[in-house]
Amino acid sequence: MFNAGQLFESLLSSGAGNGLLQQLAGAVQGGDFGSILNSISGGADVNEKDEKNGTTPLQMAIMAGLTEIVKLLLSKGASVNQTNNEGKNALDIAKQGVDDAPDDETKEKFQEMVQMLVQHSNQ
Repeated sequence: MFNAGQLFESLLSSGAGNGLLQQLAGAVQGGDFGSILNSISGGADVNEKDEKNGTTPLQMAIMAGLTEIVKLLLSKGASVNQTNNEGKNALDIAKQGVDDAPDDETKEKFQEMVQMLVQHSNQ
């Protein structure tokens, strides 16, 4: 899983533009989650994929362990089933987070995201 700095660097190196991906990178780096809402309100595609890995904002938020951003993106129509270039969807990534968690607190965070994603996909 990525930490916030790795996620930001990954986004920059993948050529994330001025859309939601760039807003998510800024939110992770600076903690400004309102910028994501502004970007979505401005018409950014919540299912936009980065050019390098095919990763969506939802998948990136999961990798960074950003539960509140995951909730926000799901509420704005982010697809649970969209896959990245490795064929992994959001649920696959969250389950990997559970398996790779270095401690119980992190594991619980990823388990919460797994539950959210399952509930959202059943709606």
